[in-house]
Amino acid sequence: VLAKEVNGLKHITIYQGQSKVELRPAHAYSGYVEKYVLTIDGQEVQLNKNEEITLKSSSALEQITAFYSNDNTVEVETPYTKVTHFGKTVSIEEKSMADGNHCGLCGDYNLDKRADIKSPKGCVFSSNKLAALSYRSKSSQCKPLSQKIQEQISTEESKCVKYETKNTHAKSIFDSEVNKSHSIRKHTYIFKEDKICISQEPVAQCTQKSMPMAMKKKTIKYVCLPEGRVAKLYAERIERGESPQELRHQPVAFKVQQDQPISCRPRMQ
Repeated sequence: VLAKEVNGLKHITIYQGQSKVELRPAHAYSGYVEKYVLTIDGQEVQLNKNEEITLKSSSALEQITAFYSNDNTVEVETPYTKVTHFGKTVSIEEKSMADGNHCGLCGDYNLDKRADIKSPKGCVFSSNKLAALSYRSKSSQCKPLSQKIQEQISTEESKCVKYETKNTHAKSIFDSEVNKSHSIRKHTYIFKEDKICISQEPVAQCTQKSMPMAMKKKTIKYVCLPEGRVAKLYAERIERGESPQELRHQPVAFKVQQDQPISCRPRMQ
């Protein structure tokens, strides 16, 4: 998500996969926005009050929607972010998992605020404001930074304090406890006609060398995707034990009652 300010109003650009969405105020009176211009991949899209429109929907997990409310705000929602334009200000809500792999002015999203905002070169500055200014685009459309600010940024980058995460024994302890419990929580998926359907939430499963001691029925919700590149990537993530948080925001295709283990025990050798 990129932003620039023009005459006190925010112009937003959102990249989602191969798509580019642009949103900007078209008319404003005394700072009050009366109309917006929305385009996707260069094509303008009509916005109507209290109407949600789908900008792109090649699959459930690549859907982009826009909603223009009665209070003159516009929400653009992708599988990973929700951007709300209030006219003069913009809010960004992150929907994906806190994995620490994010970057930019919203932070790295690892839930540790100590080195949240880094410069484009990955440096931790002495102030978040200075780090934010280091993202200023050098173009004719943006006012250049003062000489003083540029010198401060150069000084910070020459020092370039880096944030590093070191592994501890906590992971091995956690893995050991998981093995002792003989159960894990992991998404399950099934193939249905020409689609792959993934459980919306992780479900309890016994580990490979264990078996159920007791079972109970539970309703499992499934999200379905057409077989292809995106579905394959999700299947690979699930096999690695990941839990894609964006699945929770996708429409449920169907529900089934399935047996789930309450507890597991090692298989007899």
